Amino acid sequence: MPYQTDAQNFGKPYSPKKLVLMALFVAVALVLSYIERLIPLNFAIPGVKLGLANVVTCIALYTFRPKDTLLIVLVRIFLVGIFIGSATSFLYSFAGGTLSFIGMLITLRLLKKYVSAIGVSVVGAFLHNLGQVIVLGIITSSLSVALTYFPILILTGVITGVVVGSSALLVFRYMKHFKLIQTR
Repeated sequence: MPYQTDAQNFGKPYSPKKLVLMALFVAVALVLSYIERLIPLNFAIPGVKLGLANVVTCIALYTFRPKDTLLIVLVRIFLVGIFIGSATSFLYSFAGGTLSFIGMLITLRLLKKYVSAIGVSVVGAFLHNLGQVIVLGIITSSLSVALTYFPILILTGVITGVVVGSSALLVFRYMKHFKLIQTR
């Protein structure tokens, strides 16, 4: 089925197949978020995570329309906040996830010919960390505390962005090869 524009789909409900696929993306992202919490990376710097759920976001950006991907991201953030998070972690995730999604979408739209999923993921990781630093600055009412973490989060964000983007690229190619997904 070829990709349809938003105008063609306006007012139409999601097909059962698409709804199930989107639910599977959310479920996989939830599982990856849970697994990530079991990995102790906070030994030196609070807030440093791999961002495994962003593998799902990267693949979704190449598979679904932007509004569908945003829905997947927001549902994941909401469910993680309910099941394995806290109110504070929800704020960090919401700010980081939303900013990350916007940046990844803009990067994909403007630089699709020049940037792979790895580059899109690095932009997402950087902006996710920026969103978290903004929330930290608001919560602590101290820009200096937030900016102290930012250089470290930039470095770890680039590294984890490369790992997540590489993983997304591999999984995406596998899913496309076996016709598990159709690209838009």
